[in-house]
Amino acid sequence: MNVDQAIAGLHDLSVNDRLRVAQAIWDSLPDSIALATTEEQDAELAARLSRHEANPSTSITRTELEDRLKNRR
Repeated sequence: MNVDQAIAGLHDLSVNDRLRVAQAIWDSLPDSIALATTEEQDAELAARLSRHEANPSTSITRTELEDRLKNRR
């Protein structure tokens, strides 16, 4: 089986199984891999940081985010 065949076969898997495959691929990447962002992503990150610095009260903690996500289920 080649890569194209493996990718084509993903459509036959359930969403949960495809997420497991995606996680396994992500976990298999070396820690030292350099992930670069695009200029557009850098601009968006800078804009978000500026908005946060201008009004930090609009942010929530990680714990608050996790609690909200748990309550959605």
